[in-house]
Amino acid sequence: MIPDPIVALTSYLKLDQDVSDLAGSRVFGAELPDSENVHMPRKTVVIRRAGGGLLITGGYMRLGDLRVDVFCYGETPYLAAKLGRAVQEALKQMRRNTQGDALLHWAVMSGGPISLRDPDAEWPLDFSSWQVLASEQEVPA
Repeated sequence: MIPDPIVALTSYLKLDQDVSDLAGSRVFGAELPDSENVHMPRKTVVIRRAGGGLLITGGYMRLGDLRVDVFCYGETPYLAAKLGRAVQEALKQMRRNTQGDALLHWAVMSGGPISLRDPDAEWPLDFSSWQVLASEQEVPA
C-alpha cells in the first residue's frame, strides 16, 4: 500500500518546534475537524492535496511528487502570517526523513504565500502551495 504523504507532512510539522510553539498539535490533513470549528479562528494548519505535481515522471522508481495546499489560520492576519512563516521555514528546511511508514524527500514552494480570509468563515488565513517528493512504498519499521 502507498503511504499517505499528507499524514507524513502533518506529523513532520507537528514535530517542528516553531510550528508547535504556535499551533500546538493543531496540524490536520484534508480538512479542519468539526470539533475545531467552535474554537476558530486560532492558529491551526490544514494540508490538502491539490492538483498538479508530476514534475518527476516515468521510469520504475516508486516515488512521486504531489502538490499540496497549506492553509495557516490565526486569530488575526498577522498571526496567520506568523504561523505561515514558521510552516514555510519548516518545509523549506525539510530533508529526507521518515514519518511513520512514509519517506519524505523534499518540499519546494510552488505558490504563495498569500494573506487572505477563508471564503466561507472569514477567518484570517495565510495560503501557500508546495511540491513534495515522497516515496510510494512503505518504509519498514
